[in-house]
Amino acid sequence: MYQYFSLLYNKHKKPVLPIAIFAHNLKRNERNQFTVTFPFFHVLTFDFLKVELNKINWRDYIQSNNPVAAALLSKMGYSEKEKVQVKKEFLRMLVKMELNPAKAELINGFFETYLFLNKRQGGTTHGRD
Repeated sequence: MYQYFSLLYNKHKKPVLPIAIFAHNLKRNERNQFTVTFPFFHVLTFDFLKVELNKINWRDYIQSNNPVAAALLSKMGYSEKEKVQVKKEFLRMLVKMELNPAKAELINGFFETYLFLNKRQGGTTHGRD
């Protein structure tokens, strides 16, 4: 994170707001700080914002008109029992946003990559059952 921040800052000489988005499925607390220290000297403390998608309630974003929020629903915190409902809300969001077909396909492709339904849930298998 620090390296990306440094490269962007050095290239553009503009303020950079460092934000890490964690999209893994593990329930753990991610760090939001990078430090460089020696036993005799503290060199650097670099803090950055973090967003842990699996700790965010998907229901908080279903009223959004943001295509990124719609796509990221698939990585937010939901239970196995809620998967069908999450998919329905995602599709409702897509229709409401009235995106052009290419954008809608891109957003849907991302969503489908991370939240797939088995046949019993009403999805297609794509070899995942």
